[in-house]
Amino acid sequence: MNNERLYGLLDITSLGDLDNPSNIAQWTRRIAKVCLETEGRFRPAAICVYAPLLGAAREGLGNLSIPLAAVAGNFPSGKSDLKLKSMETLRAIDAGANEIDWVIDRGAALYSKGESVIQEVQAAREACGPVPLKVIFETGQIEDEHFLFDLACKALNAGADFLKTSTGKIPIGATEAAARVLCSAIKHTNASAGFKASGGIRDHGAALRYVSIYETMVGKPATPSSFRLGASTLAIELLRFEGISW
Repeated sequence: MNNERLYGLLDITSLGDLDNPSNIAQWTRRIAKVCLETEGRFRPAAICVYAPLLGAAREGLGNLSIPLAAVAGNFPSGKSDLKLKSMETLRAIDAGANEIDWVIDRGAALYSKGESVIQEVQAAREACGPVPLKVIFETGQIEDEHFLFDLACKALNAGADFLKTSTGKIPIGATEAAARVLCSAIKHTNASAGFKASGGIRDHGAALRYVSIYETMVGKPATPSSFRLGASTLAIELLRFEGISW
């Protein structure tokens, strides 16, 4: 897979504590510049930011139409009243989110033996309507692979469009073992669902390994509608390799 195609699978992400309208608009202007100067050859699948910064992200893109994703569900902990998580999601969509990355409450999932995930994803699905819903498990905090598989299947049956590994906010982000579990759940439960690897994916080789896991296990080619990589450092590396200025 060449760098151009790999770049097209990226959710280029900025979720820093110091993100603000000024630096997010500047950041998306750089993304738009790359896209325009390469005549769309280097165009990400989406751009992911905090919901209050969606307007600034869109401002930086100008007339360029790239989907905007927003994190929701009380990112990154996932711990909040379900009604508040749904309201947050609705506000994000009203603010211009084209996709939602929703965080599961892992503590509630463990306590309820997975039943809370069904309620969460059903609520998220209702709030999202037709907007694509990516469900984040924070797999680095779920050691039991059988339990993770069960959670993933429950999320898919409740309406998740994508299964996502991580928030990127804890030391253990995406792992190949967790990716295999989530892709196995997709194959077993709903092969039309997508997979997003996120958290610590910084180089070309690692990215290709996640593509290979998805394509081998699910049996479908990785496309923006079925596979994503949540990354920013990787985007810069891919462009640098091509001699494109960020």
